[in-house]
Amino acid sequence: MMINVQNEVAPFGAHHFIHLLYYISWSRSRDLLREEKKMLTTENTFKDYPDIVSFKQMMEMLHIGRNKACTLLRNDIPSIRIGCTHKIPKVNIIDYINRKSSEK
Repeated sequence: MMINVQNEVAPFGAHHFIHLLYYISWSRSRDLLREEKKMLTTENTFKDYPDIVSFKQMMEMLHIGRNKACTLLRNDIPSIRIGCTHKIPKVNIIDYINRKSSEK
């Protein structure tokens, strides 16, 4: 059986066409899965830390010093300030890491 594509006969059968469509959809879903694995989530990252972390815990999580942590809280990572302490949702730290890794 030959497939007629715009009044031309394709040099392969219908079963080849079906296999080609299957391969295209499989490779696309494989690529999407790879992209999902690259993204950090609260389920697969920083399991040892609570959902809301302190300034010191954020420094430990990111392996950064005090000055860099202050800069991140001022510019890039949203936090809640209670008195003179910062409370940072773990989700915000993970979002920051995902944003920075996708910029590259």
